[in-house]
Amino acid sequence: MKTKDVALYIEHKWVKNYTIPANRSYILMAYIVYGQGIVEIENRKTDVKEKDIFVVNPNTSVKFISKNSQKENYDFEIHYLLFEKDFLRGEWERYADEFIELERFFYYDGKNYIVVRDNDKNEIRNYIVRLTNEYYEDAPARNSALLGNMLAMLPIIFRRYNVEEDQLFSKNTLVDQTIRQIRNTIYQNLKPSEIAARRFVTVDHLGRVFKQDGYDCINSLRVEITKDILENTDRPIEHIPMVFNIKLKYLQQIFKRYTGMSMREYRSKYHYR
Repeated sequence: MKTKDVALYIEHKWVKNYTIPANRSYILMAYIVYGQGIVEIENRKTDVKEKDIFVVNPNTSVKFISKNSQKENYDFEIHYLLFEKDFLRGEWERYADEFIELERFFYYDGKNYIVVRDNDKNEIRNYIVRLTNEYYEDAPARNSALLGNMLAMLPIIFRRYNVEEDQLFSKNTLVDQTIRQIRNTIYQNLKPSEIAARRFVTVDHLGRVFKQDGYDCINSLRVEITKDILENTDRPIEHIPMVFNIKLKYLQQIFKRYTGMSMREYRSKYHYR
């Protein structure tokens, strides 16, 4: 699903009841152009209608179930985009202050999907239409145009997300800076006390700001990196802890706690073949 050197796939579909399987390594973004019904994600059902937008992390199944009463050849009209998790990661590192919210969703929070609605001006759909046109036209600077439109569209989607209800993002500068530091030093196996010292605060204060133990953020990132290694490489499991300079037993314990399965079970289920 790669278009030249851009890991992005776009399609406009007219479908009846439609299922997107979990065994994928791509982020899914689906925009409902027409139709109403139910979207089932990880056994959780959500009513869906025109202008609803779903962003769904990899390894998560998505099922569209129609409620349309009209007898037509299709029940849903959907714009959908699939893109690799690292498609924009370099840009997030370059513009970390602007993209920290997206980065948390894709790399830290363990939240598998969000749902938002487009506005009356169809602002998000307009971006999708531009993306679709660029995708299917082999015009000069095509890849730059695709990347630019994605970078412009995703922050708008995440701004629409109900921050107060789900508390996915924090505007606290200390939290943003600390998450960035953890990500940049994840391979150094820093302790929460060392992280706090670099931010010139105490461990207790940092914990209150995060509203969680400092180790939780570190370990959730370790688990995400481990999942990526298990999915996309054949590296022996006993060698993975060396990436973080920690012991195998400890990594096995936190991986099981965060995912509900062993590293071997996870690789068996999700490894790309």
